[in-house]
Amino acid sequence: MPKIFQKFKNLICASSNKKHGDLKKDIKRRNEFLKSLEILPQDFVFLKQVHSAKIRIVKKPQKIILKGDGLITKEKNVALGIFSADCVPVFLYDPKKEIVGVLHAGWRGTFEKIVSKAISIFKKLKSDPKDILVYVGPSICGNCYVVEKERAGLFQKKFSDFEKKFLKFKKGRYFLDLRKLNKILLEKEGVLAKNIQISPVCTFSNKNYFSFRREKGKLKGEMLSVICQK
Repeated sequence: MPKIFQKFKNLICASSNKKHGDLKKDIKRRNEFLKSLEILPQDFVFLKQVHSAKIRIVKKPQKIILKGDGLITKEKNVALGIFSADCVPVFLYDPKKEIVGVLHAGWRGTFEKIVSKAISIFKKLKSDPKDILVYVGPSICGNCYVVEKERAGLFQKKFSDFEKKFLKFKKGRYFLDLRKLNKILLEKEGVLAKNIQISPVCTFSNKNYFSFRREKGKLKGEMLSVICQK
């Protein structure tokens, strides 16, 4: 449980790592992980992730797997999950309105401002951004995420007013800090800086985690990030 959520005894928030196995493909081990968190597998909801900014509002667990990269609910005992292996998992919680959410913010989702869209949905559900707590989970850090010039150019153009805060050019290579960019976007939507916690874990450099980049595209598994309010 990340520090920012620790005082909320009704909240479950966790990310798996390599020791738990490939929780995207290994359903048996996924269910074991969920049960270790006191979550019933039938209460777990996930998406067919498509590297988008599409967010689904969940009212109850469903058998049909929808496409998207974000889940939000006001319901109790509905566990929301996303899978990642370098992309940024973003957990959101408004303890006053009892709303939870989890996002898969890869470079495309971040570029399309998935966190901004999530805060917009929270607002429609009567949430005040100043009450929203955010945890940015284990993901590739800005010192390890090298991108090609074309991708860097896309981000420079779209976020030109603050590009130097999340995009660096060193020794002939561009480094993109998706975690920092998502934090900037959250703050622009009214989330307080003190209410945002970023995990120190870099999935690229920490071999206890799966990493698409470290394995040079030969992905060996994905972690599960899950949030649920009881």
